[in-house]
Parts: sequence; structure tokens; C-alpha cells
Amino acid sequence: MALLCGAGLLKLADLDSFRYSLDSWVLVPLPLRLIAVYLVPTGEVFIGMSWLFGVGRTWVLWGALLLLTLFGVIYGVHALTVGPPTCQCFGKLSEYHAFRASARSVIVQDAIMCIALLLALSAARSSASAAIPVVAPTRS
Repeated sequence: MALLCGAGLLKLADLDSFRYSLDSWVLVPLPLRLIAVYLVPTGEVFIGMSWLFGVGRTWVLWGALLLLTLFGVIYGVHALTVGPPTCQCFGKLSEYHAFRASARSVIVQDAIMCIALLLALSAARSSASAAIPVVAPTRS
């Protein structure tokens, strides 16, 4: 339930991203999407907080089950008929994870290239030192 509440709070903190992601849900009529921008995160927070404060736990479980079933069915039908819609279920947190994933891949690529360059420099250095004869100093 904390995850449901957290998702709702993150959506409320970044309603623009959530509204933008709902635009890709073309099977849901526009008037319902406009209502869902506010109703979904508010409902998630309400259900999560109700659970955390111990208010009507049976009712809260049914509400959470209804929300998840509804979202799952809508997502499944959309994915099968039109294609998977975008999901900004966690608002800015989703963007942050996407950025971290892309930043991580750039860092890994850079590290691989640096290792390759270091190996090339090491190979060039060892071949250059092999080409230069080492002359021992002579004593007179």
C-alpha cells in the first residue's frame, strides 16, 4: 500500500508528466483522461493513506484490487490493440531512472573505450621499448 501511496504522491508532484503520459492512452476517451489526471493519483494516495492509518482495511483492499485490475485490463487491451502506452506512473522518478540508465550506459561505454585505449598505449609502449636496443653503460 505504501507503493500505491508513493506512486500517487509522485504523480501529484509532477502532474504535467502524468498528463503527458496519459495522452498516449488513445483508447481512453479524452474527457476520461482529463479526469484521470487528478482522480487516479488522488485515489491512490487516499487508498494508501487509509491503509496506513488502519481505516476500513477490507474496503481499502477491495479498492486497491479494483484499481490494479482496472489499470491492468486497460493497459493490456491497449498494449494488444494499439501498442503499449507510455507510463509515467512515478512522475519525475521515472525520468530520473531513465536518465540514470542512459547515463550508466554512457559511463560504461566510456570506461570500455578508456580500457581499450590504455591497452593500445601499453601495447605501443612495449613494442616501442622492444624496438630500441638497450645499451648497458661501459666502465672504463
